[in-house]
Amino acid sequence: MLLWLFILRVRASRSALVRTVHNVAPHESGPALERRVLAALDSATTLWIVLNSATQTPVPSRTRLLPHGHYRDWYDAPRVGASTRGRLLTFGLQRAYKGTNTLIEAFGQLPQPDFQLHVCGKPATAQDRIEISQAAQESADIHLDLRFLDDAELVDEIAASETVVLPYRSMHNSGAALLALSLNRPIIVPLSEATALLVQEFGPQWVVTYAGQLTGEALRSALERVRGAKREPEVDMASREWGTLARLLEQMYHEAVSLAKAGRR
Repeated sequence: MLLWLFILRVRASRSALVRTVHNVAPHESGPALERRVLAALDSATTLWIVLNSATQTPVPSRTRLLPHGHYRDWYDAPRVGASTRGRLLTFGLQRAYKGTNTLIEAFGQLPQPDFQLHVCGKPATAQDRIEISQAAQESADIHLDLRFLDDAELVDEIAASETVVLPYRSMHNSGAALLALSLNRPIIVPLSEATALLVQEFGPQWVVTYAGQLTGEALRSALERVRGAKREPEVDMASREWGTLARLLEQMYHEAVSLAKAGRR
């Protein structure tokens, strides 16, 4: 009800409403009332901001691109040589769509004991915790840390990894992917329109993709590409500098105010 009142107030005052679109659809579908409210919010929106050019919005002509900034100003970069060969990491809030169980199954098909897998992050539900724990119990080379990690702990995990694997069932925008790249760790991600843009921006030496569901063979092939690539010590994050992005965002808000005053939504 408060959101309905907010929408009415925006319309009555002819205020600008700017929305940043992170996902093309909710990870979990909501009730019919939620969908109706979101549709009303769409109709009241003045300007959409997307984080990559693959994102679709209801009004493309009033959509602007503003990439997410890097994380280097918040997290300390790992020291050179901190990684452990053969150590793979997946991290973040553990939810079903992130495919952790699929990664565990694929990992079990790799030659052992050349590799170890670290799974870090708090499960979203009790069922997620049970399923991950059961999937990992057969291998002593899988290490679970199913809790919320603070910043220092997370940096230590990323620093120690040879590569970060994010086996999402579908990937559009990922803070985990950007964080790993910000800390100069290559990532293995599913091929999608959005991840293809990451390859274009950062290079195939830093962003390694696989097609379809992650299997043991796909994971082995991706790891070979990670190890065979020549990389600079740091990822080039020039396109993600916060100062530049802040100035662009300011321009977008001024544009939105002008559109709202002109009665355009």
